[in-house]
Order: sequence, then C-alpha cells, then structure tokens
Amino acid sequence: MKVLVTGGTGYVGAHIVAALIRDGHDVRMLVRRAEQVPISLEPLDVSVEDVVVGDVLAADVVAMGVGGAVERGLDPVVHISSTVALTCHGGGGPDLPLGDVDLPYAKSKRESEVQIRALQSIGAPVVSVYPGGVLGPHDPYLGAQAELFMWIVKGRLPVWPTGGAHYVDVRDTADVVAACMVTGQGPRRYVVPGHHLDGDLMHGTLQRITGRWLPFVSTPTVVAKPFAQLAELLNKVLPESIHLPADVETVELAERDTRFDTSLTTEELGIVARPFEETARDTLLWLIDIGALASRYAGNLR
Repeated sequence: MKVLVTGGTGYVGAHIVAALIRDGHDVRMLVRRAEQVPISLEPLDVSVEDVVVGDVLAADVVAMGVGGAVERGLDPVVHISSTVALTCHGGGGPDLPLGDVDLPYAKSKRESEVQIRALQSIGAPVVSVYPGGVLGPHDPYLGAQAELFMWIVKGRLPVWPTGGAHYVDVRDTADVVAACMVTGQGPRRYVVPGHHLDGDLMHGTLQRITGRWLPFVSTPTVVAKPFAQLAELLNKVLPESIHLPADVETVELAERDTRFDTSLTTEELGIVARPFEETARDTLLWLIDIGALASRYAGNLR
C-alpha cells in the first residue's frame, strides 16, 4: 500500500515510518525539512526517497502529497491522537468519552478529536490511535519524556505527583498504526496498550534494573501544582541549556488517574504492551549509547 506519513521525522512518526516499511508498505513523507529525514530514520535502519517538502497546513502542498484523503475515498486514514484527549475525572470507558483537561495541549488534542469523530460519524474510514506518554529508544529530538526520564535516572527528580497516567512504548505505538493499514474496516478507535505509570512503577523499575537507589516522594496536587507552575515560569527566563522537567499539564493528568481499557486493540490487532521494564531498559541503554547519559547510570545493566 502507498502510505503518506506527515510528521515522519518526529519521534513517533519516525517509528511509524519504520514499522510501515517493515510491513512492506511504500512510504511517502511530507516534511518541513528534507535534511532531517536521514537523521531521524537512519538509527532505525530505514530510508525513504519519496519526500514532499512543505508545511502540512499549506493546502497546495498537501494536495501534492495526497489531496483530501477522505474526499478522495482513501482507506484507511489514520489520525494519531492521544489519551490526553480522553483523560478525565471519573475515568474513561469503552466508548472513549472526551476528556476534561482544559490546558493548551489537551484542548488542542480534544478539538482535533471532535473533528475526527464528525468524520467517523458519517462512516468515513478514519482510524483514531491514542498513545499515552511515549517512552522508548531513538527519539531524534530528545523530547520532553526523554528529558524527564534522564532527570529521574540521575536522581534529580525525587518527586512524583500523586496518581498516574497512561504511558506506552513508541514501538508499540508504531505497531498499532501499522496494524491499522487494512482497507474496508470503516471508522475505528484504538488505545495503544501500555501501562498506568505512577512513581512506584517508574522509580521502582529503574531501581530494580540498575541496582541504584532512586527514592521518591509522592506529592499531592496541592503541592505539585504550585511547584510545576513555578517551574514553568523559571523555564521562560532560564537559558535554553537549562530546562526543568515539570509542567502543570502533567500534574493535571496524573491527578485524574484515568485508566484505559486496551483490550479492543489486543483483540482486533493482536498487540499487547511490552513490559515496562523492557521499555525502561532500552531507553536507558540508548541514552547512554548516544552520550546523553554517562555509562555509570546503567548500574547493573553493564
């Protein structure tokens, strides 16, 4: 199948491209910077020659790449959403109700989801895929989750907001997207299998696999939220080389403590979450291999 991928030089996007190529698909990428394509894909041992350069918001550029996917009857059209769009007080449900976090990132994801569900309601073959927080190796930009992971490994963030949130492995996310590339199935929604991550799971797993002591304190929202607000203010004035890995949105998500049922994804696509220990180990070893972390942080792993 010929597949257009937007955002394919990003962390999740690059892994999706690799999974699609692995499954025999012919990939075209729409990117803003062509020079980023090999940087993002080479660590995953894949390459793409069919590249369209431009902004996904430019209608003429998108038309060159694929045109209006739904209008042209393409099947399937896969939208990468997020469990952030579904996170709410009282938890989720099998119908995946929209969330109630009224902060910028969550609102943008929720508003996108409203548009997608309007298409699904008229039978358009649009598939929503919902990863949670994404961890795993080979993030070409060393994004926020990798940064948070490194602070914890270094023992510099011995706190965790009370509650937890859905986290997934980037490779499982890519596998779900690749498994959706089947025609004639109509509109569908899949939450990527993962783990309800709290402080015990994160710190406990890293302690177990490295043998290093990484204690933490579970911090209630009344304490964690002002701290996160202060961190956000400091990040605006600190030099770019210094960034505090704390934000109000993370605290809000953890406070809701929403748990997601991923059984439909497993039943229909055959994908289960890999053990969190595997994700943590592979992420840690990758960060050491690229020099982002010193080898001493591997502990018993090396």
